[in-house]
Formats: sequence, structure tokens, C-alpha cells
Amino acid sequence: MKDANALITELKEKLTRIGDPEILEDCTDSKEYAQSRLVFNRKFEFRPSLIVYIESTDQVKAIICFANDHPTEIILRFRSGGHDHEGECSGTNTVLLDFSKLSGIVIEEAQVFEPTKEVYKKLTVGPGARFNKIKPVMDAAGVGIPHGTCQTVAIGGFTFGGGWGPWTRLHGMACESLIGATIVLGNGECHKLWYTDDPESQKGRLLWALRGGGGMSYGVVTELVFKTFELPDVSFSFNIKFNQPYSLPFQEGNKIKMEAPIEMKAVEVVKLWEKAIAPHAFPNLIGTNLKVETAHLEAGDRPDPNAFLKCQINGYFGGTEIELRSFIEEILGPKALKSLTLKQDRITEVNGEVRNFSPAYDWHFESWDRKVINEEQNDEKGMNEIKLDPDGPAPHKITSRFVDAICEHRTDNWSDASREALICSLQSNKIPVTKDAEMKHGLHTYITLGAISGKFYSDYLEGEEAIGSAFPYKKRPFTIQYQAWWNQFLDLDEKYCLTDEQVEKEMLINRPFVNRAQDWIEASRDYTIPHTSGAFISFKDSSIPTSTYFSTSYDALIDVKVKCSKDPNLLFRTRKTIL
Repeated sequence: MKDANALITELKEKLTRIGDPEILEDCTDSKEYAQSRLVFNRKFEFRPSLIVYIESTDQVKAIICFANDHPTEIILRFRSGGHDHEGECSGTNTVLLDFSKLSGIVIEEAQVFEPTKEVYKKLTVGPGARFNKIKPVMDAAGVGIPHGTCQTVAIGGFTFGGGWGPWTRLHGMACESLIGATIVLGNGECHKLWYTDDPESQKGRLLWALRGGGGMSYGVVTELVFKTFELPDVSFSFNIKFNQPYSLPFQEGNKIKMEAPIEMKAVEVVKLWEKAIAPHAFPNLIGTNLKVETAHLEAGDRPDPNAFLKCQINGYFGGTEIELRSFIEEILGPKALKSLTLKQDRITEVNGEVRNFSPAYDWHFESWDRKVINEEQNDEKGMNEIKLDPDGPAPHKITSRFVDAICEHRTDNWSDASREALICSLQSNKIPVTKDAEMKHGLHTYITLGAISGKFYSDYLEGEEAIGSAFPYKKRPFTIQYQAWWNQFLDLDEKYCLTDEQVEKEMLINRPFVNRAQDWIEASRDYTIPHTSGAFISFKDSSIPTSTYFSTSYDALIDVKVKCSKDPNLLFRTRKTIL
């Protein structure tokens, strides 16, 4: 075995001859390295030996070939945006390939999709491109892909994990729009994958695996290609709150008025939301999620299935404001209209000219999940907008499951008993009382239900599309994601939202509750909720078996890994890769 320092020096010298990428080396006095080594989940602290800012496919090939020459000494990690919830995109004493500089974005018009002869615009993008950079380019072209809700997530890991977001009901997971990729295999070979490849060929099987089979397993992707869709002519984003005060603007000025809560049992809110996401119902509802907050339970008390927990329904709607209000009234009742907050994103006039609600049209990101300090904010006209999610890094722990597919011929489907168990799982003596869980302390525990069912997957037939996808949960109605976040004091630019003195004070205040919040997550993983199963790899929890994440695709994905990835030394391996 070679000395580790000698190997690092040798690899650095090789890379200077292949474009000379920026390289940061572990050292105690480098502020740049200290910042660059951090991942989004600040629960984890890693110290890679090298951080290489990849700028070309050739650099990836060189590093992989070098790692094959020293397979027991060199451990590789790959980071697009760094949002892996278990931090598997990094590691101590590893060579970390960072793709933030491999982030080009190109849209090409007048492409023909062979299976349907449909004309579309093609998006070609580097794996390190983040959604806050991709979206303005797509918005200007009037097209979209099934993006997520977090601004700083990069396209690579998001897509390979499946890619849930606000477009899922109408356009499926992001992986369903992936039609091509450039991939470097474990032996250093580079291949262009394309949707017209024979699905039984090596390249066809690799593309299938990348479409929802998880990241880091099958090769290193240096370019992704998507089939885009046209944005709707008229669109709104909206949210509706229950069991919590909500604000409305006065007729004039910037002041807001706090209104009394709309009271409804959380289990009833869940039922109404499910009615809205029924597979063939309300095609104008592009996508939606439901956030339900936890509640403290005194020792010895039993959870109440009829509890009035704080709820918030968020969504995107393609249609007029009248249609949106009619939809909400039909599903949620006239009371819900009182707390409706909406923003018109875009409207196309009769003459084809696009008129924007704001000076620069940007289909915006919503604070669909996490709270942010100073959440209520109004624009200069006094309109109560839904705030952009700053998506700041913070320590956290999550877990997930899916509701089982609904079968019309069975009598033991998801039911009121299942919903009541879900609501009971959110009440625990591990959850702090309200005064200790105030947002200024940076502690937040809740679930989000993310709609999957809708037109796309209702009409999806296995084998009808030549490519298919490895995402195994196509027929599930929605995801259930349990979340615990703490010390949420950084914005997306990683600057403190509070003063140093405030941060220190609030960290100490929430410290007694952090372990218990994580204990609640652990308990939630195994909480008995009838008619739920599986787990979503994008909401990674290291305690869940890998086979659970990939379900019916598991064996086929292992076969792709063994036969197609050309990775005998298993260089592409973390705890939750397919092998």
C-alpha cells in the first residue's frame, strides 16, 4: 500500500494536466476548505482528504482510473448539491468530487420525441446545477420539468432518487422526464445514454436505473437531458391554513390583520386533501402537499385521533382564480376560502403575450415544509405572498413511508383507522411544549404528505413507454415524510438570520429537546399505521433497509449494477447504494 499523502500528491499532479481543476486539501488553517467540506445536513461533520471541483468528464475518468489503481486506499464520494439527508455525498478521508462547477444549462427548441412525434424543448444540464439557477432559464423559455421546492437542491441527486415536487400529479417524478445522460462507468468508460437505446441493452438498462434507482450506484453522471413541458397559460400558487391564526392584508398599506383560526380536526383535513388528489380528480391541481405539525403530549396521556393539529395545504393550480376558488370551495368548503393565500404566477393574453404578476416572471419556490423566521412578509402593494423558501442548511433527521396503493376490489385499504393512527403518531411526550418549540429556537417537528396520484401515474402503463423507470412507488397515493429540524439559523447563503449572541442563546434553549426530537423520528419509523409501507430514497434514513427503498425494482437494479456499471471494485458505494 502506498502512503496516503503520496497518493493524494500523485492524484493532484495528474489533475493539473487535465484542466487543472480547483482542489481543496484537508488542512486546519484553510477557511475555504472549512466551509467547502460542509454538507446541507449540519448534523454531520466530515473531512474529505481532497475536494475536487470537477469541470469536465475527462477529469472524472482520470479520478476513477486512479481509484481503480488503488481501490483499497482511495474512497470516492460524489456531491451535486450536498442535500443527501444522511450525508452520504461526503465522508472523512475520501476524495470528494464536487460538481457545482459542472452546471451548464442549455435549452434547445424543435426537438422531436420519437415515441409520440411530439415537438418539445430539450433541457441539457450539468449535475451540479441548482434549481434556483435552472428555473429562470426554463421560465424564460416557457417550459418546465418536475422540479422540487427547495432552491439550493441540485438536479443530479434529486432526479436519480425519483424527484418528488409540485408537478408530480401532472408530470410524474423528475426521473420520468430524464431522456438522456452522459455517464462514466466504474472502469472509466464514458457512454452517452439516450431514450431510444434498446431497453435490454447495457445503455438502455443504465438509463432505466438512473430514472429513480438512486444515485451513486451505477456510474458518475456528468450531464443530464430532460424532455420539458410547456408551462400553463394561467397559474397560481396557494396555501390554506387550519387550526392556526392567519394573516390578511388591510385594504391599504402594508399592515396585516391576524384572523382567528379555521378549526377542523386534522384527520378531517387529511380526508379532504385526499379527495383533492384522487387519481382522476381535478386535473388543474398540478401538485400539492399537506403539512401537519406535531403536538406535545403529557406523560401518561394518550394521543387523540381527533386532535386539532396545525395544518397547511399548499399547491400549484393551472387555471383562473375563479376556477381555483371554486375548486377550494368544492373540496374544503367556504370556510377555507377565508384563509386562502394565493399568488398569480403568469397569464398568457389572447394575443399570446405573457403578462406577469411581478416585474420578472419566476415560477417561485414555496416554503412548503420548513418554517422560516419572520415568515409573514408582504410586498410593497400589501399582498400577502407565500414566502420563498430560503432553504438554509441545518441539522435534521427524517424518515418516510408511503400509503399503500388503493385497490377497488379490496375492503382493507387505507381508511379512517389509518388516518387516525397517522394523527396519533404526531402526538408524543418527546415533542416539546409550544413555548419551547417556538421557531426562534430553531426546533421544528412535523410531517408532510406529498401527492403522487394524479393524471400522470393514473395513466401510466408499465411497458408502454420504451424506457420505463426504476421508481417503484408509482401507484402510491402519497408520501409521508416525518421531519425534525433544529438550529435553523442559516439562510441559503449560509449567513446567520440572528446575531451571534442570539444564535448562542437559542442553541442552548433548544438543546434539551434535540435528542427527544430525534427519538420521536425513530419511534415514528416503526409506528403502526395500517396500510403503509416502503420508504423514499430521496428522504433517506440510514436505518431503513436498502431493499425497502427500491422495493419491486431492487433485484433488477442489483442486476444492472453487477452487469452494466463495470465497477468490480465497487468504487460507487455508500451505505445506501444498491450494493
